[in-house]
Amino acid sequence: MSALTLANQLTLLRLALVPAFVLLVLYGRFGWALTAFITAGITDGLDGLIARMTNQRTNLGAFLDPMADKLLLVSAFVVLTLPNIGWPTGSRSGSRSWSSAATSSSSPRWPS
Repeated sequence: MSALTLANQLTLLRLALVPAFVLLVLYGRFGWALTAFITAGITDGLDGLIARMTNQRTNLGAFLDPMADKLLLVSAFVVLTLPNIGWPTGSRSGSRSWSSAATSSSSPRWPS
């Protein structure tokens, strides 16, 4: 069996989407970055499904799949937490950020 199965090709596509996602976020193309991230997530589900259904499990896939998952998530965490990069905050949009609005409105009020 060839190591370059359809499932492994989808994993390689996911690996290629990581730098694309990072660059799109850095250049402020959040819609395209979200599209790249969702596409990577879909390929993550599909490659495992295809490998199991067609019985095409390979050592390469066992190595690449978890590596691609971790690389995508760590890259997303890092790039979205950089200062002045990521989702718009109150200083850029003129209003409160969605995170501060969510935490202030959902904090419990404890009776004294």
